[in-house]
Amino acid sequence: MTGPSLETDAPTPHQLIKNDMFCHFYDKISFLTRFAHVSNLPAKLFDQYRLRLAAASGTHFELIAMTRRTPIFSNGRKAGNQVMKDQNGFSLIELLIVVVIIGLIAAIAVPNFLSSRRAANEASAVTSLRVLHGAQMSYRNTLGSGNFAAATGDLGTANLIDGELGSGTKSGYEFVITANDTTATEPATFSISAVPSSPSGITQTGVRNFCIRTEGVIWSESDTAQLGTHNTYTECSESNPTMRALQ
Repeated sequence: MTGPSLETDAPTPHQLIKNDMFCHFYDKISFLTRFAHVSNLPAKLFDQYRLRLAAASGTHFELIAMTRRTPIFSNGRKAGNQVMKDQNGFSLIELLIVVVIIGLIAAIAVPNFLSSRRAANEASAVTSLRVLHGAQMSYRNTLGSGNFAAATGDLGTANLIDGELGSGTKSGYEFVITANDTTATEPATFSISAVPSSPSGITQTGVRNFCIRTEGVIWSESDTAQLGTHNTYTECSESNPTMRALQ
């Protein structure tokens, strides 16, 4: 008895889909097709694997071709290379659009980020000035014999401040102490100036100078011409028209 002919005895596609054997083969050949797309499987190897699956499943390959929607031809040749050619990447226009969008996002986000960082540095500088002022008072009453420390390093050595602040630089600001020892007519005084480590450019760490004196009032200076220049004891006061006392 001869097998069914393709023209007369072949089941319809709907009958084939209901057949468990066919469905099992369909799942396998679908997986093989996806694998060939991803791994660049040569067309010759793809054909060999596909024919082996068809033989093992007892499925007539010509009938498979009738129900497949992917390009499988009746001669058993799979256009494996053709599938790869049909897969298009991004066009130049699409890539340019993506680059423009990224540029716009960066143009908006980067300035905001830098501004937020500068504001955080300034807040840290004000806090550090208060810490240094308190450390100076402790130093005068203990190690200074009535005088104040002449440098942040002296306060760091006395363990009155942390090592980073003792180095004179913290959170984008530099700190310099000006101390005046006790004289026969004047008590000991000091001033501490804080200026941005980088006063300009994209790496700018702050937009204001700060200072504090013995009295404990913190002053800010917004004069851009003086930005990055340390203030003397006399300049750190209301006598300087560019200074403003912080609340």
